[in-house]
Amino acid sequence: MSEKKIISPKAKKYFPLVLGYIPVSFLLFFTAFMLMRFPSVTAQGISDGIDLSLGTLIPTLYPFMILSTLMVEQQVFDHIPKVLKNITKHLFGLDGSCHGVIILSFIGGLPIGCKTAAQMYESGKISRTASRRLMLFCFCMGPAFAVSSVGLFMLSSPKAGFIIYASLILSALTVGVLSRFFETEDCVFLPEKATDTKLPFSISLVRSVSDGSKAMLNVCAWVIIFSCIGKLTEVLPINDSLKFFFGCILEVTNGAYLASGNLPLPIIAGIIGFGGLCGHCQVMQYLIKLKLRYKYFLVARIISGALSVIYCKILLDFFPVTYEVFSLGTLPSEKAFGISSWVSLAMMFSAGLLLIGDSTAIKIKTKKDHRV
Repeated sequence: MSEKKIISPKAKKYFPLVLGYIPVSFLLFFTAFMLMRFPSVTAQGISDGIDLSLGTLIPTLYPFMILSTLMVEQQVFDHIPKVLKNITKHLFGLDGSCHGVIILSFIGGLPIGCKTAAQMYESGKISRTASRRLMLFCFCMGPAFAVSSVGLFMLSSPKAGFIIYASLILSALTVGVLSRFFETEDCVFLPEKATDTKLPFSISLVRSVSDGSKAMLNVCAWVIIFSCIGKLTEVLPINDSLKFFFGCILEVTNGAYLASGNLPLPIIAGIIGFGGLCGHCQVMQYLIKLKLRYKYFLVARIISGALSVIYCKILLDFFPVTYEVFSLGTLPSEKAFGISSWVSLAMMFSAGLLLIGDSTAIKIKTKKDHRV
């Protein structure tokens, strides 16, 4: 009989060192080296991030940041029509109060939906299960970004922007339906400090402005950081295709700008549907509050991106559009990013297996959390 190989306790002690501390330490030292080696590039990245925050993000997002908090504080979502509540219940398997969060996320854009879902949970309006599921699909770019920024200014075609926005909405709704397999309402848990007391409007307004300002500052901080990272990747000794890839996935605005006019419209929709790693970091604080692991959120974003590609391609078959093509320099050939519905389906299927396969473990862990 063959003896089982037993890893010594001494070897186990070095696993975290090799797998965690050393790579992280190397990354931090390498980043510090890049910041000192290319100070002008770093300064330009930060300057671009500040310009993007002041010129685009704050004018479009800040009012919705305040409005979303104010709507939760004033319990606006408790008075939506019963018909809309029934649609939410039968389509997504969620409580009717979630309907307002979904609509607000589609109108306000990133990260309004995730922020509102977390606030609804903290106020005791929805369960942790419902808020987690909302996190998976209430992560959508609003019409101001998809139609105005991408369609009108980047592609010189508002119609193309509407096609992208419709694709994002359809993919988000589909992920919302699929989230029924992620976690069920038999794990309902409401905060112990839940209260139905409605605060005076003056107090709610003050709190909303304060909370909205903090959330807006968090968004701008991440945009500035990733703008700096994006600039540093441009001076790395790597090929242009890899630089282009990093540019597309790091920050969604820059990714859409790089892809616009150089890649097919469905691929642009997929990049926007993924949301960019910067967008993921913007909602990380809400994921932590709800104890939702990032890997499940990431899987949902991959599925959403793949669905956006498929839906955009279908919509273009019915509503063909033309848009302005321009060149940003040396970029990969479009053939390298050719559209394949089968590839998108394969990505979606693989991500779905991971998302659904761990659902049982999530339920068990959630029940344990509820007993704490």
